[in-house]
Amino acid sequence: MNDEIRFVTREETFNDLAVRELAKGKAACICRLQFKRCEEKECRNCPAALKFNNCVNQMSDYDRLRLDSYIAEFYTQYSSTPDQWMSYKGYITYYLKFTLMMFVVVSFLFAFLVFCIKAPCDSPRTLSPTIRDNIITTVMEAQKSVYDHNKDGLVNCIDYTCLFKETWDKRFPEMQTNCVIVRNVNPLSGMNHLFIRIYADGLVNDVEPWASAPWRFEMESNWGNKYNPDFNFYGETRRWLSDMAG
Repeated sequence: MNDEIRFVTREETFNDLAVRELAKGKAACICRLQFKRCEEKECRNCPAALKFNNCVNQMSDYDRLRLDSYIAEFYTQYSSTPDQWMSYKGYITYYLKFTLMMFVVVSFLFAFLVFCIKAPCDSPRTLSPTIRDNIITTVMEAQKSVYDHNKDGLVNCIDYTCLFKETWDKRFPEMQTNCVIVRNVNPLSGMNHLFIRIYADGLVNDVEPWASAPWRFEMESNWGNKYNPDFNFYGETRRWLSDMAG
């Protein structure tokens, strides 16, 4: 038996076209209401809504079922681009909200990167208990005796740092070379500051002699992201101690 291929064609009637066009109009109305170009109270006096209802009232149940199916199909298509159904005010408000949301997301991500991801530093901040106690004790002793050592009319980071260095050298003469004065000048954050760097246990430890809590002496703990070691100047220990002596 020979296989037969049959093609069935069906011409679209005016009734088919009318049902589909009504569905397009209703789907568009739903989108206008949803996205605030129109308000529900306007539907009562809307000529398009009145004509649509008149047409639906004359339909058979079969056509109404087809109409509902078409409305769902066209609504899915139309609602995928909501901006075309908004009023001018709604369009501006929508994109302002979108821009604000993006700003919040970007700000949150930036804050997360800044505060939660620790930037690489010279070495891990893990000290032996002995070195840590030595630093804390020296911070406390220097702060207790601090005064305007260089006679510039101020008691500031210069006095605290140089007195820390002098105190450290007296207490731990075998580690004098491990304790140096560092200057940080960062035009981006506005920092212009002296502090101490101590090399011990194979680690690099940046110490704030001015720390309000001596046991939290790390520069990062006192200054946060305002302190950037990329802007450090080294090799000035003798210069600052000479200024204090002079």
